[in-house]
Amino acid sequence: ARMALSPQGPPTARLVLVHGTRVSGVQWEVHRRWLSPIFDVATPDLPGHGTMADVPFTMPRAVESVSAAVEAGTAGLPVVLVGHSLGGYVAMEYAAQHPTRLAGLVLIGSTAVPSGPGAAAYRL
Repeated sequence: ARMALSPQGPPTARLVLVHGTRVSGVQWEVHRRWLSPIFDVATPDLPGHGTMADVPFTMPRAVESVSAAVEAGTAGLPVVLVGHSLGGYVAMEYAAQHPTRLAGLVLIGSTAVPSGPGAAAYRL
């Protein structure tokens, strides 16, 4: 589905922006300011982060958090899922589990297979 960028009228799509590790949905606040007139923007927190800091992180819980944000949108709007770092990894998992639900998937600084010395710390 093609999306027109127009600040007038109702949102053209729902953007679900998923933060990276050691931050929260607040990571996206500056972006929300210029995206919100055009898009319905959601910035969920992943387990172990932000408002969900007391919930242990697991991939199933993280996918549930993303799923809730995707489904909370206006019916009929296309959904574009955007994930940064850990959020991209979770976004890939959500997309694999729901291959027909998304209109688009954007990954920023993410990988399907974390490797190298820097990734070792996160794997621990």
